[in-house]
Amino acid sequence: AFDGRTGDKVVIEADEVIEDDLYVTADEFTLEGTIKGDLIVFANTVYINGTVNGDLIAAGNTIVINGTVTDDVRVAAAAIQFGEKAVTSGDVIAASASLETKTGGSIEGDVVYAGAQALLAGSVGDDLKVAVSGLEVRGEIGGDVIAEVADPQEGAPSPAMYINEVKVAIPTVNPGLTLGDEAKINGSLTYTQSADINIPDGVVSGEITRN
Repeated sequence: AFDGRTGDKVVIEADEVIEDDLYVTADEFTLEGTIKGDLIVFANTVYINGTVNGDLIAAGNTIVINGTVTDDVRVAAAAIQFGEKAVTSGDVIAASASLETKTGGSIEGDVVYAGAQALLAGSVGDDLKVAVSGLEVRGEIGGDVIAEVADPQEGAPSPAMYINEVKVAIPTVNPGLTLGDEAKINGSLTYTQSADINIPDGVVSGEITRN
């Protein structure tokens, strides 16, 4: 069984509980309540502030997750943001021009991402696999990191230069791979780039390999 909603603006209020899977098509969708199943949503703008007790599958222009998803997240958009209160218990598979995870947000499984850039200040519980022009890690990665990145001098322009209709601020991420002083990779790091990068002491616990 499933529930279906459609309209210009679709809102699941904080006191609303949907016992089945929910399918949504809308211009703007906001989840404040609870879905006891999977959520499949196609909308220009998607806000997840409540709880999905299942998978989240979404596509749109802007996707903002600042609630709880107890299983996997599969999303595609121009801009994807995991906020400070975001908790994802499963894996994240995503594609976008820009992906950002804010400090305090948590993805407990793997992250597999392809896009123009990614700024990861939140935590990732398992492995991180990305193919991007620019990747900046500021948070903690529980497993291994495999990253294909552009050379700093050959990277594409920031998505902030050509995306102007999204509902979040697009961060600036330099081409190539950047590891912040507060970043922590508990596994190994394998990255593809033409030159070695500066890696602060103590950031990577395992082996470092450049292809």
